Amino acid sequence: MKRPNLFDFATKELSQDAFLAWLLQWAAPENAQYDPEMQKAGEGFVKMLLGKEGDAGFRVEKIAVYQQREHVDIWAEINDAYVLIIEDKVGANEHSGQLERYRELAAKQCGSERKLRCVYLKTGSVPQNALRQVEEKGYAVVNRKKLLDFLGKHVVENVIYADFADRLRRIEESEDSWRTLPIGKWFKESWIGFYQWLEEMMYVESWGDVSNPSGGFVGLWWHFLKWRGCNVYWQIEQGNLCLKLGEVYENQGAIRDEWMGIVFRHAQESGHAEIERPRRRPGTYMTTAIVPRQAWLGADEELIDTEAVVERLKKYEAFLDECLK
Repeated sequence: MKRPNLFDFATKELSQDAFLAWLLQWAAPENAQYDPEMQKAGEGFVKMLLGKEGDAGFRVEKIAVYQQREHVDIWAEINDAYVLIIEDKVGANEHSGQLERYRELAAKQCGSERKLRCVYLKTGSVPQNALRQVEEKGYAVVNRKKLLDFLGKHVVENVIYADFADRLRRIEESEDSWRTLPIGKWFKESWIGFYQWLEEMMYVESWGDVSNPSGGFVGLWWHFLKWRGCNVYWQIEQGNLCLKLGEVYENQGAIRDEWMGIVFRHAQESGHAEIERPRRRPGTYMTTAIVPRQAWLGADEELIDTEAVVERLKKYEAFLDECLK
């Protein structure tokens, strides 16, 4: 039985806020008398968040750390020279223009004497386009990989510190499991890790949770094209690869039949016998063709062949292009 980990129980954002604020406060120079290694790690954390990792001359002379100041998750004032605000997220994403509001509010309180640094710290996994949108709002992104890199370089004999690092490391390992597990044994986190890798290999519109009466799945969608004013695109449904059509509000059955006629005529002409007809009924968003998971990704007992998978997905992109000609 493994040693109990505090953060297996303290999984909420408020618990993570507390850890981050605690680590920041360790940067105060007077804390070196209690634990010089923790003080050094805290100062390193401040430098990483301020983007000063390479500045050997930077030192934390004083720091004040606040939680939920002006509704900002973590607010720190450093050396009378910097105001650091952190929006801390575990699973949820930013919403309702909160990042812009926090940045404007903090900027007003900085005055002309202090520099503002805005950080979006996200330990859960999100699509790259969501993080790009955050960066466009003036925030530096610190994701789980960057945080783990910092924790790995600053190893401290402190059980709280070690528990936090261990918890993040296990999440990372679970999402990396797609590389070593047989495809038939992939679980939700395996698919999330696979989707993040695909984002690096090809242009992906987005990915995320999709709800349905069967319990939902983690989906990925890409290669959006237009046909008769509707989107046609590919969607991976944590297994099957589906050709989607939507949004359709009128004459759904007739439009679906016309599009499927084009798709399956081209499938027959191009030798794509693996493409199957769906059983679902017409709707606003419709599945119009299915490529079984075994046909595009691999059999249950196989390990993924990454080069072959990317090559197949690009062929299905080309197939959709040809359908529109």
